[in-house]
Amino acid sequence: MKNGADAIVIILNKHPMDMKYKEGEEVYDRIRPGQTLIISRYFKGIYYCKVAENPQRKELIYFERELMTRRSA
Repeated sequence: MKNGADAIVIILNKHPMDMKYKEGEEVYDRIRPGQTLIISRYFKGIYYCKVAENPQRKELIYFERELMTRRSA
C-alpha cells in the first residue's frame, strides 16, 4: 500500500465473491416485500436495484441489511 487511502478503499470495496447478492438476482426490500427488485450493480457497499415491474424507473439503492430473498422472508 502506498498510503492510508488505499487501506480505506480496500475496506469499502467488498470483493465480488463476498457479496451476498449477485448482479441479476431477484431480491426484496424488507420494508416493502411485495416489490420485486433486480440487482443491477454493487459498488462500495451499496446495491443498486431496478424495480422488476418497471425497469425504466430510476434505480433504488440499498445496503445489504435492507434486502432479503424470498427464502429469508
